[in-house]
Amino acid sequence: MDPVVVDCGSGTFKAGYANPDADPPVIVPNRFVAAPGESPATNGVGDSNSGEGGGRVVVGVERGRVVDWGVMEDAWRYMLYEQIGWEEGGEGAVLLCEPILTPRADREQAAQILFESFSCAGFFAAEQPVLALYALGRLSGCCVDLGHGKTDFSVVQEGALVPSSARRWPIGGSDLSERIQRLVLEERQRGGGAERGEGEEERGLLTGGGLSLDAVALERLKEEACEAALDENSFAAARAVEERKEFVLPDGQRISLGPERWDIAEALFRPSLLTHSPLSPPSLEASSLAGPDSAGIVRQLLSVVMDGAGLGGGGGGGGKQRAALESIAVVGGGSSLKGLLDRFQSEVQMALPPSLQPTVVRAPEYMPDNTARYAAWYGGAIVARIVFSQNQHVTRAEYNERGPAAVHRKSM
Repeated sequence: MDPVVVDCGSGTFKAGYANPDADPPVIVPNRFVAAPGESPATNGVGDSNSGEGGGRVVVGVERGRVVDWGVMEDAWRYMLYEQIGWEEGGEGAVLLCEPILTPRADREQAAQILFESFSCAGFFAAEQPVLALYALGRLSGCCVDLGHGKTDFSVVQEGALVPSSARRWPIGGSDLSERIQRLVLEERQRGGGAERGEGEEERGLLTGGGLSLDAVALERLKEEACEAALDENSFAAARAVEERKEFVLPDGQRISLGPERWDIAEALFRPSLLTHSPLSPPSLEASSLAGPDSAGIVRQLLSVVMDGAGLGGGGGGGGKQRAALESIAVVGGGSSLKGLLDRFQSEVQMALPPSLQPTVVRAPEYMPDNTARYAAWYGGAIVARIVFSQNQHVTRAEYNERGPAAVHRKSM
């Protein structure tokens, strides 16, 4: 039986057999319904109206950290047995994709659940930036993982994470989604901006005279409406044009947005747009982006590579710094924003001396279209085929002998 690759993010959980030629077959929202006093009922995964009727909505991961191991166990059981097709007594092996800064205790807890509750045949944990670069055909480089609840920065050298380079930024795709939702709500309150399609009121998309987008519609709108300008001058020019553009969602909802839509992606480069605006997401306060966190996404990366990664070379760019900047991987769900990679390339090039040639790498042509979005999972599928075929993983016998600490002897 082929190993299963599991990647649990703040937005979605991904799982599937290690096949790097296709998208992960199981993708479920990190959103579960728990009846009062009971475990989450995974048949309520992704329901935009979850929580009505007495159930409460719970999540397993929040901004890159596991916050509820009970939810994680229920979610894994749902994905592995009901979706992947495992059978009791015939479980396979699991490669778990881990975000940076994962505590050792969390890795042990994950292994304990998979071995003791599910009787998995083997286990291997690998860090997401290493896997993401594998998916893009690189062993070394730097990784910008623009996830749902956070953005992670790190440097990878010869297939290993540089621990001192790992840094987390408290801005993610969910903050951009919240901001566009508030923008649409404001448009609606002004008497325009959104119209009901047939049956929308019954589905609860529009309530109380305002607009309440479900998660799926909101993500689709963000990808359709939001675009990164090539540079600050282009942003200013686009922002100055009082042009409205209409977007039609799959559910028939029609939404018209003005030039404010350019602010969404621009906020990644100028976070003040998120905190110094009446449309600021309630989850982000100005105090949470004080000090180093107030710098934009490109400055965050350069700080990691040039100053904080322990790579040496100073501001002029040592050999290791140069190698890292020559392969910049921008991955995660947020990487799909229109124009983002071109803007990132432009900004990082302007910020560095001419002697350095930074490059934002793209997925090889032979890889699927969604490789950047699911880079860690794709890299996990590649690595799993090697690790488990060469017996480099933690076996059930090794776990029984050494306990959860065995996972630190064999991991990436």
